[in-house]
Amino acid sequence: MAIIEALFVGGYIASKLYDGYKGICKVRCPNCGTKYTLEDGLYVCEKCSKVFRKIGKKTYNSEEITTPLQDYIAVLYTQCAKSDGRISQNEKDFIIDYLYNNFDLNQKQKKYISQVCNNSREIEYSDEIFKEINKVIKELGSDYYEWSLEILCGIMFIFFIDNNYLSEKQNMIIQDCLLNLNINISDYDNVKQYVLEQMNLNNQGYSIGNEDYSKYYDILGLKPGCSKDDLKKARREKMKIYHPDRYNNMDLPKEIKDDIEFKMKEINKAYDVLLKLYE
Repeated sequence: MAIIEALFVGGYIASKLYDGYKGICKVRCPNCGTKYTLEDGLYVCEKCSKVFRKIGKKTYNSEEITTPLQDYIAVLYTQCAKSDGRISQNEKDFIIDYLYNNFDLNQKQKKYISQVCNNSREIEYSDEIFKEINKVIKELGSDYYEWSLEILCGIMFIFFIDNNYLSEKQNMIIQDCLLNLNINISDYDNVKQYVLEQMNLNNQGYSIGNEDYSKYYDILGLKPGCSKDDLKKARREKMKIYHPDRYNNMDLPKEIKDDIEFKMKEINKAYDVLLKLYE
């Protein structure tokens, strides 16, 4: 891969092979111990001429690091997992296992890619990640479209691990994926159907992407992606406020009591509907 730029540090030149994310600090070449002050990226040490990767405050030698494509996919999948506001343990485990198995990584590389994911948690999503991936997989020639579909498949698995619908942001990410990786709609539909079958969601009567769910979350003061415990807690808190027993001995107008009764029915219905998503 062509050298993009060279950083002159302490008398030695660390040749930067491709751009990484910011995070400048002092590190050592893991092969010979030469000191550098570098931002995240892939480098060639001037002293020992060996490749190493800097991420965060750590450096990794060539046996530990993964390819630029694998790095970019790890960053993308972490951003996809974060798209609902948090990264669950299920999502984190899936990303690491998916990359480990699909790319046949060794244990050192698995540990490294986990660090890439951790350092990507604070990076805000941008469609630039797809543009970078597009550049890399184009070099694969005839495998370009297969890689595009494989990347989309991983994204869909992540989106449906903890949720049974696609949020507005997740739909936006999918649109960016289709546009930048040149995936047609029919193949997207096939990938989604495959993922739903694997996740056993399509046989449970859920209406994926149904906007009606949003009103049930709003009634309980929750956001999509909440846990079952969050759902139960929210119902209990609402019950404390709106349960009719609190108002039986109060001299309230009939319309107010009717409104409270209606509110209770709304809460119970919202709870019953959303609870089915966790069964």
